[in-house]
Amino acid sequence: MNHQYRSNPAARAAACLALLALSLSAARAAAQTTRPASPAWIGTAQAFAKSLAAGNESAQASFIAERAAIRAFDRADADDNVQSLAAVARGTVLGVHAYAQAPASLASDIAADIKAFEAAPDAVKTRFAPANENDLQRANAIAAKWVAELLELPQSGKPAPVAAIVIWPSTPAANASGPRSAAPQPPEPILVLIKADETTATRPKIRHITYGTPQSALN
Repeated sequence: MNHQYRSNPAARAAACLALLALSLSAARAAAQTTRPASPAWIGTAQAFAKSLAAGNESAQASFIAERAAIRAFDRADADDNVQSLAAVARGTVLGVHAYAQAPASLASDIAADIKAFEAAPDAVKTRFAPANENDLQRANAIAAKWVAELLELPQSGKPAPVAAIVIWPSTPAANASGPRSAAPQPPEPILVLIKADETTATRPKIRHITYGTPQSALN
């Protein structure tokens, strides 16, 4: 598979910054649509998000398939574990967005979550301010490619259930996947992207997880 976003810092930066160029008002203008996810996958994504926010590692593990890939944005080639994810994802769930395929409105959806969260600092909300509708459409397109790369979605267009979970962490970390001893940084949302194991349709299991702050995606 072409790993252009992992090997090309400029491409990764463009994809990440695209997520930061949106707002709630612009989100309503998105022209593209995404196939709705199945009720079973929506339920799995919502329940998994709840377990993340609560820091319940045993519940989290129950949703994850055996030999699942768990990776931080800034360590795309290194396997991680539930404990590392749980350490940074505890907090308040701002949004859970389940899709039947690579989403056409991911950037818009994330922007709406941040805009609606009253506790988010103005500086964070400002980073999500859109320039114009063209930027919105471009951001959604880039975000879809970014997700497809990170979650290794099939290039054939075959449906592949995915979800995006947006969490405001309880305790700011220096880096969503970095050393816990480093100095804390200003608060920033945590984005958790998940992909379903398609062999478990009735009660979907999670096959792939990648997570971190938007800033960590640039590292």
